[in-house]
Amino acid sequence: MLFSFSTETFIFCLLGNELTNKGEQISAAVYATDWYEQPIKIQKLIIPIIQQAQQRIGITAARFYYIDFRRYGKNLKTAYSFYLLLRDIF
Repeated sequence: MLFSFSTETFIFCLLGNELTNKGEQISAAVYATDWYEQPIKIQKLIIPIIQQAQQRIGITAARFYYIDFRRYGKNLKTAYSFYLLLRDIF
C-alpha cells in the first residue's frame, strides 16, 4: 500500500512540477518580449496572458494545495509514519 501510494503521488508530483515549470517559462518568455511596443491590437491579446501567468499553474489536490516534489517528500514521510504506527498497534 505504501509503495502504490508513493508511486501514484510521485507521478502526480512529477507532472505538477513539469506543468509549473512550463508555466513559469511561458510567463518569462511573454514578459521578455517587447509587448508594450506592439500595436494596441496585439497588446490586448498579450495582456491577459501576462495576467494569467502571474498566477501559479500546477496540479492541485482538491484545490487545497499544489502538488510538487516538496509535498511529495512530506506525504511520503507522513505515510511512512502512519505505516509504522499501524505496524506497532497491530
